[in-house]
Amino acid sequence: MAATLSQQLAKEIVNSVYDILGHETFYAQGGTIYAGTDETRLGDYHLPAEEAEKREEPVSVLPDPAHPAWREEVVFRLVYNGSVVGVLGITGKIKSVSRYTGIARKIVSLIIKEQELNVQSRNERTQVSYVMHTLITREGTASADYIIDFLASRHLKNYLNYRIVVVEFDPRTNPGNLGMVEKEILTVFERSGSDLYSFNYPNEYVLMLENSACLKFEGLLESLAANNPGLLRIGVGDPLHVEHMPDSYQSAKTALKSLRNTSLNIAWYDRLGPDALLADLSASMKAQYISKTLKDLNENEQSVLNAYFQNGCSLKATAEKLYIHRNTLQYQLDKIYEKTNLNPRHFADAVTLYLALHLAVQS
Repeated sequence: MAATLSQQLAKEIVNSVYDILGHETFYAQGGTIYAGTDETRLGDYHLPAEEAEKREEPVSVLPDPAHPAWREEVVFRLVYNGSVVGVLGITGKIKSVSRYTGIARKIVSLIIKEQELNVQSRNERTQVSYVMHTLITREGTASADYIIDFLASRHLKNYLNYRIVVVEFDPRTNPGNLGMVEKEILTVFERSGSDLYSFNYPNEYVLMLENSACLKFEGLLESLAANNPGLLRIGVGDPLHVEHMPDSYQSAKTALKSLRNTSLNIAWYDRLGPDALLADLSASMKAQYISKTLKDLNENEQSVLNAYFQNGCSLKATAEKLYIHRNTLQYQLDKIYEKTNLNPRHFADAVTLYLALHLAVQS
């Protein structure tokens, strides 16, 4: 039984053969013409085409008064991977067009093969996108065994750490520029050596990369960022085991948020300062944190704290900066401790105060 080609593929075949050979061409199956460069023949029944489908040798057709639709042409069956996929007819003087059957068959084989590869590529990308979505969200119906087998087919090892890289582009970008930016993103991803990447609607590409490979990939990421200022931002997540990819994804998103109100467009989560790690906090949570920490301090005491932190928590350097005696500074720090129950001289308390001051400046 003959295999079936889609009408779109059949149309592509007849148009390609026509473009190369310069002769009217049609595709038929079961004697019915499904595609042709002469569209008036579409849907016609063609007895020689039905006969040719059963024969290995081409069938020569001559005009016949009993069959007004017949033309002088050569009709021959098409075989791909051992299956008959239909019949091709080339209109013209039989002596002239008979020599084209071998070329036409090769053209058809190449077109079908290309279509198969495109479908396979699309199917693989769909599978990768599905797995990536499951890995970074813990959603989906894929079983753990399916994910493990899929990752194993990509030679990923469970005992290594991996990072999620998120490239976020501005959806308001000019469509012409956006097309070039997206093409550059995919080119860079392919050069990473990992095919574990997908698109998350509406405006982000996500790549999963083994940690050591990601560090080697840093230069390409930096170049991608440098080439597209104002068009995209890149966040690199924490290096974690495969089962913790949702956390790596969220840390990459936090790295992206840290870039707001800055001139930078790339950030690595594990290289962020402690203040940047608060980028995920909502405005109300930030306000609550500031109020809870600094509400009892007056403007002068906050200025003293700022100077203290800016001078590396050095009493001598801070006193000189403020033009006050060291003992005076000690007294002011004690008052701050008394009001907030946070000692600026102790590391953990100092971090709490520093973050509150930093958020207060940003607000």
